[in-house]
Amino acid sequence: MPYGYWLDGHAAQLKLPGKAMLLVAMTLLDWFSLPFAKGPVWYGIGTSTVERGIRELRRSDLLDANLTWKKAPLTTTGWTQDMRYRLRPPFGPVGKVTKGAPTELLPTPESANPSRQADSKPTGTPKRRKPVAKKRTGRGTRGAGRKPSPTTHRTP
Repeated sequence: MPYGYWLDGHAAQLKLPGKAMLLVAMTLLDWFSLPFAKGPVWYGIGTSTVERGIRELRRSDLLDANLTWKKAPLTTTGWTQDMRYRLRPPFGPVGKVTKGAPTELLPTPESANPSRQADSKPTGTPKRRKPVAKKRTGRGTRGAGRKPSPTTHRTP
């Protein structure tokens, strides 16, 4: 748990649902999906507790949420909601996006590695390493000191 949990007062501010969902969210990647109905099956936390915890984290400004619509041909409307979440500092973001996240939530190459400048690309070709000479393992006779292969049968 980051020091900000105690120093920023989150330990005193968050109630049990918020603390439980914070611990769950810290184990997940950015833009994770957490349907409320899956809380009991996936984490052993009741549906209403998951809902209250997510709501509490959002009110405390610790969780970003993004709602998108995706095609679902078997539903009556043909569409379904896809709610995705990401922790905010000091608890996140992690820097890796959950598989299946919408493309608009994927990081751009510039934001994926902020320490690298967009215009500072390496120039020239990389140097090739010289091959290393192989050491001889045998001692005098060919094959001495080697294990016999499984196909070779020796008779005493």
